[in-house]
Amino acid sequence: MKISFVHGEDVIFEKSFQITSSAFRKYSYSFVSNYSGNTVMNIECESGRFQIDSLSLMPSDNYLGMRKDTLELMKQLKPPFIRWPGGNFVSGYEWKNCVGEKDKRHSARNIEYAGAESKYPDVGERDDHDNNLISKRGFYSIIDSNDFGIEEYLALCKYLDSEPNIVVNAGLGSAEDAADEVEFINGSATSDWGAKRTMSEEPYNVKYWSIGNEMNGSWQLGFCGKEFYTRHDTFAKKMIDVDPSIKIIAVGDNYSSWSADMLRKNPDTIDYLSEHYYATRDDTNVRNHITNMSDMALDRINRHRRLGDAASNVGISFDEYAFENAKSTSSLKDGMAVASTLNEYIRNADVVKMACYSSTVNAVQGSITTEGMFNAFLQGNGVALSLYSNYMESNYLPSECLYSGDDFFYFDTCCAISDDKSTLTVAAVNATFNTVMLKNPLFASAKQVRRAYYTADLMDSFSSVAEGITLKFFDEEVSLNNLMVPESSICIFTITL
Repeated sequence: MKISFVHGEDVIFEKSFQITSSAFRKYSYSFVSNYSGNTVMNIECESGRFQIDSLSLMPSDNYLGMRKDTLELMKQLKPPFIRWPGGNFVSGYEWKNCVGEKDKRHSARNIEYAGAESKYPDVGERDDHDNNLISKRGFYSIIDSNDFGIEEYLALCKYLDSEPNIVVNAGLGSAEDAADEVEFINGSATSDWGAKRTMSEEPYNVKYWSIGNEMNGSWQLGFCGKEFYTRHDTFAKKMIDVDPSIKIIAVGDNYSSWSADMLRKNPDTIDYLSEHYYATRDDTNVRNHITNMSDMALDRINRHRRLGDAASNVGISFDEYAFENAKSTSSLKDGMAVASTLNEYIRNADVVKMACYSSTVNAVQGSITTEGMFNAFLQGNGVALSLYSNYMESNYLPSECLYSGDDFFYFDTCCAISDDKSTLTVAAVNATFNTVMLKNPLFASAKQVRRAYYTADLMDSFSSVAEGITLKFFDEEVSLNNLMVPESSICIFTITL
C-alpha cells in the first residue's frame, strides 16, 4: 500500500507500507508540509487488495484527536458545565461501544438520524439509505466511529476545567446499563466496570447525571409517555445504589403537567429539573428577536415557581436553549439574545442553577465555528457566553434600567457584585445605534473601571475569513465620568469600588 500527498505537480509526502497480515492493523506516519491550499491524498494498492477501516489526519499539536485552536476558543468560553452526549442522540447511544482502546471500538449507526437497522433488513437497501443521508448531512451525522467516548469527554472537561454533566440513555437503554456507567466512571479500580477504565485508575467522581433527554416527547426513541415517571425512579435508584453522592437531573417540561407529575411521582430522586426551549427567530425586528429568547426563559422560570413546595429544593437546569430552525452562523444579534437571557438567569439565580447553551462547535447556531483547517472563531452566541464567563461577577445585585426604548431597538442592563463587595460588574446589551451613558452614584466613588465588549459593523455580522467580516473585541480602561456603552454591542463594565 502506498500513500502520497500531492500539491499541484509536487509530491509533498510519499510512504509505502508492506501489509503482511489479513488482520486489521494500525499504520502511523507524520510529515511536515510547507504548502497551503488544496492537496490531494492518494492511496494505491501495488498488488493484492486491502480494506481501510478509518483514516485520521491530525495536526501534530492535537489533544486526543481534538484541534488545539478550537480547544483554546472553548477555554475562552470557560464553560462551567459540558453536557454529553446530550440531545435526542443519547436515546439510541450505547456507551459500552466507546470504552477501551480507540482503534478497537465498534462504529455504530446514529439511529436517531438513520433509523434502526431492523427497519432495513436488506443490507443493500440500508446502505443506499445511509449513503443518501451521508450525502446530505455528512458522514459523522450518520455513522459514529466512537473515537470520542466517555473518557475522551472527561479528558476534555478536565482540559477546560468544566464540570461533566453526563446524560444516560433512558430511551432504548436500561437501568442496569446506566448503573454500570456510573460504576465505570465513579467506581473504584477494583470494581467490575471501574477496572475497564483505560485513562485513569482513579474514579472520576462525576457529580451531575441526567436521566434521559426530552422523554416527554413522542419524537424520542423509547418514548413511553407517563410510564417514564416510574422508569426515572428505577434508573435513579440503581444509579444511586452505585454512588449515593451523585446529583440527578430529571426530564422536565413545565409547559405541561409533566414537571409537576415528575415531582409528585419521584419526590426523593430529583435534584434538578431539565428545561429545554428554542426561541423563534425574528429577522425583521431586533427587539422581538432578542426578547423571544429571554421571555421564553422567564416564562419557564415563572412556571417553575408556580410548582410550589414540591419544587422548593429543586432548581432548573436549562441544558438546551437556542433559536429554532437556524440556517445561518450565529451573529452578534443572536449573541445579544443570549446575553439578555443570561441576564434573566442571573436575576433568577435562586431558581436557575445550571444552564448549557445547546451547541458548541460547528452546529448551525454553534458558539464556535471552524473554517477550513486553520481558522476557528467565536461566533455571536460564543462571544456573549465568553464575556459573561470571564467578566461577570457571581452575586446578583438588584438594579433597575431606566432606558426609554422603542418597539424596534433594545437595551438592557444587569448588575452583579463580588463576594467581598469590592468589584461591581454591569452587563449591558445595546441593540441600538446610539451610544448610551451609564449613570449611578456608586460610580463616582469607583477606583477604576474597565470595559470589555464585542461589536460589529452590523448586528447580523459574524466572523469569517471567506466573507471578510468579523466580530470585534475590546478590553480597555475607561474614565469614571465616561461610562459609555458603545452602539450595537454586548458590554461588561468591571468597576473596582
